[in-house]
Amino acid sequence: MRLVGERQGVALSIGSDGHCTVPFGQGGECIIEVPGNDDVQAFYFYIPLLRLPADEPGQLMLTRAALELNMFGLTTGGSQISLDSRTNYLVLSFSALIEMFDETAFMQTLGEFLDLGISLQSQFQVINTQQNGASSVLHPLPGSAIVC
Repeated sequence: MRLVGERQGVALSIGSDGHCTVPFGQGGECIIEVPGNDDVQAFYFYIPLLRLPADEPGQLMLTRAALELNMFGLTTGGSQISLDSRTNYLVLSFSALIEMFDETAFMQTLGEFLDLGISLQSQFQVINTQQNGASSVLHPLPGSAIVC
């Protein structure tokens, strides 16, 4: 993570809990997790995209959009859009085995994931705004990330 941070001009490291937050775009955060107790030895990326609204029609519209974007993984590049039921956020997620990535592949994958996160945050913001008839603000995901 230090090498990734050096290339981006940001001090990054994985905390003792296995998490690192990578800032990107305009206030976006990508959480990288490398669990120490994981027998699989995988890494996980996730980006909070949008908190679902309280109203059921809004939830249905955004959930439907997420499912349509997920179909075959073509729009998401093999990543998934999921619901984090702890926070009621739609979350973009990706995982892979550590052994399958060298530094270059990891950097490229992270960069593409961040680009996808920016694009999907914008798409969901437009859908949410259309649903509400007014602009709403994306809120950071509280308490889920530890800044490195």
